[in-house]
Amino acid sequence: MLWITILALGLRLVYVLVIGKESLSWGDEFSYDSLASRLATGQGFVLAGGNPTLLRAPLYPMLLAGAYVLFGHNYMVVVLLQAVIGGLTAPLLVILGRQLVKSEGMAIVAGFMFACHPLLIFAAGLLYSETVYLFILMIFTLMCLRMVRGGGHKGWALSCGVILGLRVLMKQNMLLFPLALFTWLWYSLKRLDRACLLSAGVVLAMTVVILPWTWRNYTVSGAIVLVSANGGLNLWQGNHPEATGAAYPLDQVDPLPGCSEVERDAVYRSWALDAIRSDPGRILALLPRKAVKFFAPLETSNRGRVFLTLAPVITAGWVTFLLISFVGLLMTVGRSTDWDLVYLLILYPLLVVLVFYGATRYGMVVYPYLFLLASVPLGKIVKRLGILQRTPF
Repeated sequence: MLWITILALGLRLVYVLVIGKESLSWGDEFSYDSLASRLATGQGFVLAGGNPTLLRAPLYPMLLAGAYVLFGHNYMVVVLLQAVIGGLTAPLLVILGRQLVKSEGMAIVAGFMFACHPLLIFAAGLLYSETVYLFILMIFTLMCLRMVRGGGHKGWALSCGVILGLRVLMKQNMLLFPLALFTWLWYSLKRLDRACLLSAGVVLAMTVVILPWTWRNYTVSGAIVLVSANGGLNLWQGNHPEATGAAYPLDQVDPLPGCSEVERDAVYRSWALDAIRSDPGRILALLPRKAVKFFAPLETSNRGRVFLTLAPVITAGWVTFLLISFVGLLMTVGRSTDWDLVYLLILYPLLVVLVFYGATRYGMVVYPYLFLLASVPLGKIVKRLGILQRTPF
């Protein structure tokens, strides 16, 4: 695990040092940086005109603002910190792998894939939330397993709720995950009362973490907005009459002058629901496209094409990897209820994407779990070939 950590840290640090980070180039980077800059200078969570905004979840801009306060408005410091966070996520995956596959060697295989995956290394050099989000996600998964293996201790449920609350404050799409978690707890513990109690503890702690921001949203808008007011817009982006399964470019979205952010979000939600009701067949036909974009190895949305000469090779390799992960899924079904949590953590974000729209960026949140699934058949191959002989498979 030490070597996996060194490898993951080394690759990310070398990458960000080589590319440098003197400017921003990707869409959401500008938004995150703008909010963080105003937070760091004491203006609050506001737009360029000084008006409070509800369009973004707050945690990642707050973390950026903290870095700006401590180290100045320096993008390079931010990506170096993210490189460290990304590198430290690899050993967490190894620890998780040890608990799931019951094999040191297979856990190392999963950690190696995480350490070397080009897109995860690339993400560390962007002012995007995915690197930090994955770190929090691994902690949350480990806590969930500890909660069940500890006989359902309520202290672990509260800890899970705190971490889940932080996840929601970074991306609000996890708001409904406690429902999936309750199902898993009930199935794992075989006790409805215990599952209800633990789920209530998770929801309570999550609510305590989120509530201050919800109150802030209420005080600045007069509306109850749990985290951010962009669900309606996102729903419309993925389901409007010309939708392709990818995001619609925000610079072409009608700002609806005269509407507040909450009112605009409600209008777009209404338009999206009207589009869904008027042509449900078309919406169903979009689902495979959204899923493909979710699992795609390269971003090909209208925000910029990354396909170059090696794109067919990269795509073929990634499809092969997904097939190996599917084999791992078949090999782990029914092995333990711990794996059921892994399945949920893949299925839940996929379902969210099917409701809204797909993108490679959103699929990154399931990569660690795909690595774990792939490590099962790959670990057996490594064992058969005699690789890593000192590692007990």
